[in-house]
Amino acid sequence: MPDFDPFLAEWAAFAANARHSLVERGLKMAQLLEYPDLDIAAYAARIAAMRESFRLDVDRARGPTGAIGALNAHVFGTCGFRGNFEDHYDPRNNFLNEVIDRRTGIAITVSIIYAEVARGAGIDVGLVSFPGRVLARHGDVVIDAVAGGRILSEGDVAALLEAAVGPGAELTQALLAPATPERLLVRMARNLKHSYMHSYAHDRALRCARMALALAPDSAEDVRDAGLLEARLQNRKGAIEHLGRYLEINPNGDDVDHVLEIIRQMRSSL
Repeated sequence: MPDFDPFLAEWAAFAANARHSLVERGLKMAQLLEYPDLDIAAYAARIAAMRESFRLDVDRARGPTGAIGALNAHVFGTCGFRGNFEDHYDPRNNFLNEVIDRRTGIAITVSIIYAEVARGAGIDVGLVSFPGRVLARHGDVVIDAVAGGRILSEGDVAALLEAAVGPGAELTQALLAPATPERLLVRMARNLKHSYMHSYAHDRALRCARMALALAPDSAEDVRDAGLLEARLQNRKGAIEHLGRYLEINPNGDDVDHVLEIIRQMRSSL
């Protein structure tokens, strides 16, 4: 397997430490990938200030929709956050420091900030790693935070699922289960991987694949992508190791013949 990588070791240790909040772990990802001088504590303090300034001005008897309405007013009104639907592949959408500075991001980053601010008033908002986009959830209320905190009906959620995976997809409660911080961090790393691949920044994309694998080592998608990126970068030994591992994890994949051919090419040029 690949040699010891201090970059990955630092990431894995920080990301696995439950004493760090999800916001802090997301900021660490940004620091390691693009912003070496990023002050994690300073950005976390800015989120804490937003959280502490949020005073729920609504009678709890009005129920969850009243609480969410007040939260929406604060996050999207007072604080000025909004979803970025114009340039999904801009890596800045996945870096929490950029989202805090620019007040715009994609579903996962906006939702992380949304849930963190909710804690300021004791509102328990969980995050759901839903197909297509991350959603928020307060009890039985499902919320599309990136769309301004829109409360979703069951039909709305089913429509999002169909748009993400195709007609006939079954909406199950498992799809709406709360996601662990690790699962969300893996999703952030994958988003960045795809953003960097889109701009042909293969070295950065490979780092993101490795960051995802540090938290989900048996992820077939990330093992495969790490191998393909290693091949593009002419890291033949790494490509062979990752792609061989992919075939062990997913021996019946539709892309097996393609992967075998890349392994053959890499071996022939060693």
